[in-house]
Amino acid sequence: MRNAIIEKLKELRLPGMLGNLDMRVQEARTNQLDFEEFLEILVDDELTLRQNRKKERALKKANFRNLKTLEDFDWQFNSNIDRSVFYNLGSCAFIRDGRDVLLIGPPGTGKTHLAQAVGYEAIKRGLSVVYRSVFDLVHDLQFSDPGKENAVMTKYLKCDLLIIDDMGLKCLPARAGEYLFEIIMRRYELRSTMMTSNRPIEDWGKLIGDVPTVGAILDRLLQNAQVIPFKGRSYRLRKAGKEE
Repeated sequence: MRNAIIEKLKELRLPGMLGNLDMRVQEARTNQLDFEEFLEILVDDELTLRQNRKKERALKKANFRNLKTLEDFDWQFNSNIDRSVFYNLGSCAFIRDGRDVLLIGPPGTGKTHLAQAVGYEAIKRGLSVVYRSVFDLVHDLQFSDPGKENAVMTKYLKCDLLIIDDMGLKCLPARAGEYLFEIIMRRYELRSTMMTSNRPIEDWGKLIGDVPTVGAILDRLLQNAQVIPFKGRSYRLRKAGKEE
């Protein structure tokens, strides 16, 4: 009987049930569980395994630089960063509403950490996330293999939350404005985009080298975006021992 059940679980591709079967049978006997209680526990095992695997696949697809959480952010170091704002973003209501977010401030003040942390909260809620630096995103589109341009663009258009990091870190290559405009325009009010920038938005025209296109990008972003300014001390300098 046991071997037959094992083979059927394998055929049905129920590894969560299969992996815990012996343990759950012993648990049911020890605790005198009825059939429905025993079955519910086994089904929960399968569901938990599938949810964990789904989250692992989503994290791999998101391609975060580092896995960051809201809980491990040092809120005390820069007390002017409002914790409630980011926990509210972590509820992902802005994603469901198709709104955008801009995080703007000096390097090292926590923008990348918090952007990735919000992305992680989205994944925990079953939403799809892609994280990319703006330079790498433009490079992906500009130098995609022949015939794969649409597939690369689709990756950035279809995710529920696109996080574009490091605007202002360095000047962008030719056609950057064209690619960014297409992404922002086609995602506008349909799917959420979160961007971080080390430079004020007034400087984006110089960084991209296309002032009219930047104007069109900002027209859409600012109409639908929550803009969150960052200021204060650098976390990186503190870690390097250069700031108390």
